[in-house]
Amino acid sequence: MNEVKKLCAEDDSSSFGRLPEDIVLQILNKLIDLKTLCLCKLVSKRFTSIVSQVETIFFTFSTYPLVDAARLGSYGSAIGSLMTFQCVKSLHIQFPSFFDNHFLFKWKVNFRIRPDSFIFLSPNSVCNNKESNVNENSQEALEEQDRELTKNKANIMVECLKDAMMRVTLLLHVTRLPSLENVVITDLGKRGKVSLSGGKVDDLNDWISSCSVEIIEKSVSSYFISQCYVPLLKLPVSGYLMKGVKLYILQWNDLMGDISDSIMKSDNDDAFEDKEEAAYSEALMEIFKKHSDRIERLDL
Repeated sequence: MNEVKKLCAEDDSSSFGRLPEDIVLQILNKLIDLKTLCLCKLVSKRFTSIVSQVETIFFTFSTYPLVDAARLGSYGSAIGSLMTFQCVKSLHIQFPSFFDNHFLFKWKVNFRIRPDSFIFLSPNSVCNNKESNVNENSQEALEEQDRELTKNKANIMVECLKDAMMRVTLLLHVTRLPSLENVVITDLGKRGKVSLSGGKVDDLNDWISSCSVEIIEKSVSSYFISQCYVPLLKLPVSGYLMKGVKLYILQWNDLMGDISDSIMKSDNDDAFEDKEEAAYSEALMEIFKKHSDRIERLDL
C-alpha cells in the first residue's frame, strides 16, 4: 500500500508537479465533464485545490429523475458534487429525452426577475416553403386533417411543463454558485430549455433571497394558460412552412396586459443554438405579429 502511494506521488511530481498551477488549471478547464473532474480531485491534495477552481462544467444525467425514482440518490449526489465547484462560471446540464423523435415541438421558460412564462410550440409538420404546394385557401381542410394529430399535444405540453418545473427547481439550487454567469439546462434532443445568462442570474438570486419559501411556492403555483392554433404558418426568414401549429403559453405573472408584450420583455436574449431553434422562434414571432387574434385564454 505504501509503495502504491509512493508511486502515485512520484508520478504526480514527474508530470504535473513541475507545472505552475495556472497551467494545470488551463488543462483541467478543458475537461469540463463533472464526473471526470470529480475523479481528478482524488489524485492529490494539490489537484483537489486546483480542480475546484475550474470555470466550465458540463454533465449529463443517465436517467431522468422524474421517471426513475430509484436513481434519485445519485441525482442528489451529482448536485452535491457540483456545488463544491465554487468558481464555475458556465454550466450546462443535460437530461435524457423521453419523447419519440417523431414528435415535433420546442419549449422554453422565460425569465424576468423570476420565472415568467412557459412556452410550448408544436407543428404537425415542417417543410421547405418552395417545395410545398399547399393552397392558402384550404386552411379549413388542413385544420380538419390535423385535428387528430393535435389531440395529444395538450398531454405532451403537460409532461413538458412538469419537466420545466423540475428544471426550474434545479436552477434555483445551482444559481447559488457564487461565480455563475451562464447556465443552460436542456435535454439530448434539445426539445426544451431553461437558461439564464448575464445579470439575470444575479436577479434570480436576489429574488430568492428576498422571498420566503412560501412566497416562492405560491408564485409558481398561480398561473394562467393561453392557447392558439394556426393551420398554416409561413416563415419568411427561414423559408419553412409549418402546418398545424399549436401554441400554449403559461404565465406565472399576475399582469393582465398584452400577452405578446409580456413574452417579448421576458425573453432571455439567448443566441440560437441551430437553425431549427431559430425557426421555432421565428414561428412564435409570426404568430404574435399575424395571428394574435387566435390566442385565447383557457378557463382553469
